[in-house]
Amino acid sequence: MPARAEAISLLGQERGIVVRVAAAEAGLEMLDASWDALARRQPCPNPALSATWLRELAKWEPGVPLIVRVEAEGRLVTAGAFGLRRPAGRLGPMLATWLGDERQWFSPDLLVDPNYADCGSSVVDAVLGAADAIQLSAAADGSMARALRDCVPWVHTAPRTSGWVVPIPPPRLEYAKRRVQYVQRRAERRGARVAVVVAEEAEEVRAALERLFVIHRERWDGRPGEIARFSTTERHRDWYRGLVSLLAARNEVRVCEVSEDGTVVASTLLFLCDRGSAFHTTAIRPANALLRGGHVALLACVEAAASAGAEVMDLGWGACAPESPKARFGPTPVPVARLRAASSPRRQRLFDGLDTAAGALERLRSRKPLSWLGRR
Repeated sequence: MPARAEAISLLGQERGIVVRVAAAEAGLEMLDASWDALARRQPCPNPALSATWLRELAKWEPGVPLIVRVEAEGRLVTAGAFGLRRPAGRLGPMLATWLGDERQWFSPDLLVDPNYADCGSSVVDAVLGAADAIQLSAAADGSMARALRDCVPWVHTAPRTSGWVVPIPPPRLEYAKRRVQYVQRRAERRGARVAVVVAEEAEEVRAALERLFVIHRERWDGRPGEIARFSTTERHRDWYRGLVSLLAARNEVRVCEVSEDGTVVASTLLFLCDRGSAFHTTAIRPANALLRGGHVALLACVEAAASAGAEVMDLGWGACAPESPKARFGPTPVPVARLRAASSPRRQRLFDGLDTAAGALERLRSRKPLSWLGRR
């Protein structure tokens, strides 16, 4: 891979662009202050694309980290963090996906300077110089998807889910406030004391995170699926403790808690990145008088983000049913796709054929559609 990386760099220099590629620890060393500066220049700055978050995320990488940086006139203009893996064993194909465990990502994508939108293809070239195929999920119209379509016209795209983004202040903020005020007044008429507290200082955030773990585990312990992993395994709790401590020291975390008669009944975890914010995790427990504590907590989260100077909030991927806490704010859907692009049309046909065969086998076994090859 080093020879390939050097060839890419020289090609880039002919266009006034330098592409730097590094693996393992050498790659992680390229996650620096310039990376964070590029993250802050995104239309929706994503805290989960910061250098600190990605260095922590690398602890989940079962393969080899691969970091790609594209520089123009000495300034970082495009970047991506990936993992190289051989899921079929050492003789199987090398696949590239997002760095770490994709289930730990939050709205992954390339970082691209708006003035260098075409440089994403340089990242794809670099990654396919080290891997037989790229396989990952990303916003269907995001930077990674566009770069793949530009660079690898045979890319296979499959719909997956939707993400949700809302400006701050949200278009339906006043409606959300009225609904929250109603449930708070109703609880108070029944004799309950309702309080909303936002933890900002690092020590307060760490203590509030432990309370969030408790509530979250009460709700999700024993249930299948990825949501439960946040609190129900010690490894995940320790990982979030470390990540939150690092980001809280930079004033980039808020935990918004709603209590009834002194007992926390709803809590949300919010991450900040300059103009951007991410509504990451929420948990609620039954209350005696307060209904829809999750709506109260999310409003507190939006107001905390506004107070911190955020102009947009990423609500994450997944459900946004009518009258859900997210839907009340009038977010915009962001379609998410599963993308697979091989380094050549011949390899693409091979991967597509294996996927079709695996799907047929799974349907025979369970009569349920199989998500495609390699998806966990």
